[in-house]
Amino acid sequence: MGISILAAVIIAAMFYFFGRNKAHRQRVARQEGIPHSLPFYHGIYAALLTFDFAIVAAIASSILQAILMAPTLDAAGFKVSSVDADAFSITAYIVPIVTCVAALFGGFLATKRIDVEFRARNAAERLILLLMISCFADLCCEMGEPLMNQRYGFGRELPQRQQYQLPR
Repeated sequence: MGISILAAVIIAAMFYFFGRNKAHRQRVARQEGIPHSLPFYHGIYAALLTFDFAIVAAIASSILQAILMAPTLDAAGFKVSSVDADAFSITAYIVPIVTCVAALFGGFLATKRIDVEFRARNAAERLILLLMISCFADLCCEMGEPLMNQRYGFGRELPQRQQYQLPR
C-alpha cells in the first residue's frame, strides 16, 4: 500500500499544477468580471480529487485483495488451504495499478470541471472532509485486523497473555 500512496501523491501533485495553470489561463483570458476562486484553489481541488479517488480505490482494492487471499477454514477453525505464492505475487500488483488508474481518472475529472465560475474553494473543503472520512475508515480497518486475526485465525497466531500473580 505504500507504493500506492506514493504514486497517488505524485499524480496529485501533477494535477495540482495542471489545475492551477488551467485556472490561471482562464482567469487571464477573461476580460469582464472577477472569477469566483483563485487559481490556487482550483489546483488544490484537482489534487484533492485525484488523491481522494486514489485513496478510496486503494482501500477498496486492499480489502478485495485480503478477501481473495484469505485462507479457507474447516468447521473446527483450522486452516485447510492457503494461497500459493504465485497468486500473492499477482495480486500484489493489483492495488498500485488500481490506485494509479483511479487517481488519473479523478485528476482528469477535476481538470474538466475547472472553470472561471466554478466554486473551487467550497469543493476543496468537501474533498478534505471526504479525505478525513476515508482515512478514518482505513484506520478502523487497520485496528480491526488484529481482532480478525485473533477471532478467525487469519495470519499468524497472536501470543496468549500470561497470568501474573501478585506477590503476597
